Amino acid sequence: MKKVNKVNLVIFAIIGLVIFCGRVVFAAGEYHIVKDRSTLAFEIMNSDGEAILGEFLEFDGNIFLDKHNLETFNTNIDVQAINIKTDSIEKDDQMRGEEYFDAVNFPTISFTSRRILRKKIDVSRKHPNYEVLGSLNIKGQKVEIAFPVFVSGPITQPMGGESIYITGEKNKV
Repeated sequence: MKKVNKVNLVIFAIIGLVIFCGRVVFAAGEYHIVKDRSTLAFEIMNSDGEAILGEFLEFDGNIFLDKHNLETFNTNIDVQAINIKTDSIEKDDQMRGEEYFDAVNFPTISFTSRRILRKKIDVSRKHPNYEVLGSLNIKGQKVEIAFPVFVSGPITQPMGGESIYITGEKNKV
């Protein structure tokens, strides 16, 4: 009999996603995630209680944002489940397998936000200032999730333009 592990997927939400606007004035609009300056990580507890940390190496997405009205925030992110990195090749293969991401049968993991809620602003930055609600589609199943995020910016870049930083926290799925 095959041992089945219950997968508790903890998404580090949108960790360090950076959107960059090449315009001098940051205006409402759709922005693309800057992949080489962004990270999307995961943590999975296996049946032995070991936390497996890793990151998705290939993802793409767009964010609609208006700095004057963050409640209009909307995002779609697609992740290629086959392109992951943990601390070992053996764990990478295990995570790609049927037991976890099942990347052969379900190559894409997607997240689509529904709305963002403003939380009490904490200037010490110990608590998130927003909560993103949306649908995570993983292994053919759609799960409604909510996760806390910090939104920083816009920050003027030395080479021109502005960036906004969106940092998420853990969320159990």
